[in-house]
Amino acid sequence: MVISPIRGYPQTPDAAPGAPATAQVALSPGAAEVVKLAQSGVSDDVVLAYINNSQSAFTLSSDAVVYLKDLGLSPAVVTAMLNHDASLNHQPQYTYDQKLYPATIPAPAPVPAAAPVAPVAPEVATDQAPVAAPDQGAPPPVYDSSPPVEVNYFYNDLAPYGSWVDLPGYGWCWQPSAVVINRGWRPYCDGGHWVYSDAGWFWQSDYSWGWAPFHYGRWRMDERCGWVWFPDRVWGPAWVSWRSSGDHCGWAPLPLHAVFDVGGGFRFNGVHVGADFDFGLGVNLFTFVALGDFRDRDLGHRRLPPTEVTKIYNRTTIINNYTVENKIIVNRGIDVRRVSEATHTTIQKVTVRDVPGGAETPRGGSTSVVYRHELREPAARTAPSASGWSSGNTPLP
Repeated sequence: MVISPIRGYPQTPDAAPGAPATAQVALSPGAAEVVKLAQSGVSDDVVLAYINNSQSAFTLSSDAVVYLKDLGLSPAVVTAMLNHDASLNHQPQYTYDQKLYPATIPAPAPVPAAAPVAPVAPEVATDQAPVAAPDQGAPPPVYDSSPPVEVNYFYNDLAPYGSWVDLPGYGWCWQPSAVVINRGWRPYCDGGHWVYSDAGWFWQSDYSWGWAPFHYGRWRMDERCGWVWFPDRVWGPAWVSWRSSGDHCGWAPLPLHAVFDVGGGFRFNGVHVGADFDFGLGVNLFTFVALGDFRDRDLGHRRLPPTEVTKIYNRTTIINNYTVENKIIVNRGIDVRRVSEATHTTIQKVTVRDVPGGAETPRGGSTSVVYRHELREPAARTAPSASGWSSGNTPLP
């Protein structure tokens, strides 16, 4: 299965003039070049060699470090940039935890792909970094003046961390930069962990942008470009289908057209389905771990390799245990008592609190609280500018 960056021309919802951008992080030219290298798909070894041979400082602020993490750069690369600057200034070196490396399980083997889609490099929000000139031989971008309203709710918040594109045959979707940098990346696995909340199993993302794609919308593994996310406005603690077998459990992102009806359970392609319906999710879409590792914060290194998953998958029981309590969708999933017994811990239920649309998630808060971001109304759209690009958006090659 080909996992390559989305390729094509971005079709950008027209943002209102002066609309605030989510990530206003100025990167030095050297840091911007590291981002460019990482997003080109080269290995960490090549990026690290570039960093070690650089003659200039990368000058990373704390905000820049967070931004680079949100783009998907590995801890080893960010640490190397910090150590490079520390060496230039004769300061102590930083250290990193080996467990923080991206998952090392290889991506699925590539197969021939028909009609690949053209790359849209994620935008680097900086007034210092050079912007690549558009390909002069490429046809001009194609614009859609009426994208789905769901896109407008999320566009500005997610644009700094990935690429929006109208994918032929499926419509508007977003791909995080992390997919391009780490080809083994997968949703509800890397960059986050499970916590048990008063809305059931809640995916607590480590990414600044994680409040949206892991709690709204649906993910799809596209054979042409890898994992992409399709927006929707219904919130859930985590939109996954569960499987369980003995001492192991697994989960996979629910597919497009899997809709939870508050009054009648799940519908798929418009038809009501039972709690044991598999939604057509194949074994390759599941993340499986031992129950004892279920609450680990580094699931990318705890998940079982494909050969073991295949053996377990055929013996599993499907669990689509979603309910509604106090007008909130609850994802019961794996029985919390089984997880408690396997991990030899008492699992405390955390509280879900609402964050108003547009507000930042509180930092440094209690571990007994997780947050649900309410959606804010999207900004009014204006006509595209004379250049064809809407206000506030930078042309991409």
